[in-house]
Amino acid sequence: MIILIGVLVAALSFVILVVKEKKYKVSTDFLIVRNQTGNQDYYSLTKSAEYLGKVLGESIYSELFIGEVIKTGKVGEEFLSFDKGARVRDWNKIISVKRGPELGIFSVEVTGDNQKNTIRISQAIADVLVNSNKIFLGENQNVEIKVLTGPITENNPELETIALVLVGGMILGVLFGFIWVFFRNEINYRTEGYYNQEESARKPEIVDEYEESLRYLNEK
Repeated sequence: MIILIGVLVAALSFVILVVKEKKYKVSTDFLIVRNQTGNQDYYSLTKSAEYLGKVLGESIYSELFIGEVIKTGKVGEEFLSFDKGARVRDWNKIISVKRGPELGIFSVEVTGDNQKNTIRISQAIADVLVNSNKIFLGENQNVEIKVLTGPITENNPELETIALVLVGGMILGVLFGFIWVFFRNEINYRTEGYYNQEESARKPEIVDEYEESLRYLNEK
């Protein structure tokens, strides 16, 4: 029963993952190059690139960035809702930014059910970051954004993600199974104990009835 519950939870987790996730994922890696000016040392340049990466990473989720993506002409305005709030929410669902710790490197992942449209969105994002980054960083920043890798298209979810979900669902299901079996046995034990106590309490009455029956037969 415990193993069965584990298998059922793992299967349910897999179904939820497949239904929830988009079919394709396109990822692109970017490098922030901060050109040296004045007496800046390497450490200052590195920390500055790290800070600018955080600024860009947060800016990508903004409505302003969505507008710049549309201005590239690679995607139509109708690919998102025309309501501002819904547009930002939908955008945040298909975009994911991952930054390397203490490095001016970050990756942008775009997910979607249509491979061609997903690639176009990724290309539009790269266009904005490479050619229009001054909108978000300021005109005085001596910065270049370069594409390191990508865009790379992959099926989504990945096999590693599927394996983790299945294993995690199995472990969670087994845990639930143990808890269920424990409480079921505890309830059965308490129930049986109650009936045993009730039967023990009635034993003197049964003995008295038996002795009375014997006396009746002897008298006869």
